[in-house]
Amino acid sequence: VSRAIRNMGGHSTALVALGGSTGQRMAQMLEEAGISVLVLPAPGETRQSLTADDRAARQQYRFVMPGPEWSDVDVTRTLELAAETAPRGGLVVLSGSNPPGVPSSFAALLAERLQGHGTRLIVDTSGEALASVAAARDRRVEILRMDDEEAEGLAGMPLPYRADTAAFAASLVASGAARGVIVARGRDGNIIATDDGIWHAEAARVPTVSKARAGDSFLAGLTLGHARGGPVADAL
Repeated sequence: VSRAIRNMGGHSTALVALGGSTGQRMAQMLEEAGISVLVLPAPGETRQSLTADDRAARQQYRFVMPGPEWSDVDVTRTLELAAETAPRGGLVVLSGSNPPGVPSSFAALLAERLQGHGTRLIVDTSGEALASVAAARDRRVEILRMDDEEAEGLAGMPLPYRADTAAFAASLVASGAARGVIVARGRDGNIIATDDGIWHAEAARVPTVSKARAGDSFLAGLTLGHARGGPVADAL
């Protein structure tokens, strides 16, 4: 997310848990990319992920390793560091799946700590962590993003049409999951629902080389647009 924000002329600080030789290499890569980094010592070797492309079948396979187990101390330290360093009145992006040992309520715990500083939280996560945010009723999260498959899993039914997706996103806003809910519909673009309305943004028609990190790149653009104070539809 930070790399994409930088590529679009913005600035962010990446809070990253780094450990072992993989963590050292990643720290060097981030420095070479000119990204401001806050290093959080990881409880073990930084996890790796692998993407394999089958060009003949035009299929992509992703292997995401679980990484080391986090303790309650690790979780508390992360929350404290994020709250201490987050920009007052700014935006914090929580992106990715929770490491082992991190509670599904982590986003809610972080949002609670940030609220006192007027800092808003954008969440893009998965699994139980996503379900936990979606089930919230306090609107602590500014924006919750998910893809269409995740949305259908939460809804418990298919969402084949834009209107179906829009209605589901609006229902999460109404129930208090977040102030805004985004559902990515792949090549059909993105939908956001807020109290002020529902918008759909077309996806650019470009050749698909790889879908890896597409969601992070989208989130970077949305966050940068939001930080610059424009209307939410323009940020989308």
